[in-house]
Amino acid sequence: MEILRQNHELAPELALAEQDLKLRIFSEGIAIDSRAEETWQELYEGELSLNEYASTAGACVVTENGTYISAPYTQEFTKGSGISLIYEDGFKIADGKDVTAV
Repeated sequence: MEILRQNHELAPELALAEQDLKLRIFSEGIAIDSRAEETWQELYEGELSLNEYASTAGACVVTENGTYISAPYTQEFTKGSGISLIYEDGFKIADGKDVTAV
């Protein structure tokens, strides 16, 4: 079973770092910055997520390198997450000092 999607243009260290971020977001959730939420609603004319079922209860983003992330943000376990979706010259995931464009 292949865990990482093959991307020969992406350095293995970066691919693993993004997969690690993806797993952390999936397990810890993500906080949504108010500016990011407002900008999303304006740009896409709707909410971040449908929130109808477990499979639609996350903000879906894709990193510039092609890593797909479904980020839970409404569930109780996501409260106090240290990872945030922000908007600063584009959408980004902020994890401490690390910032990943999405």
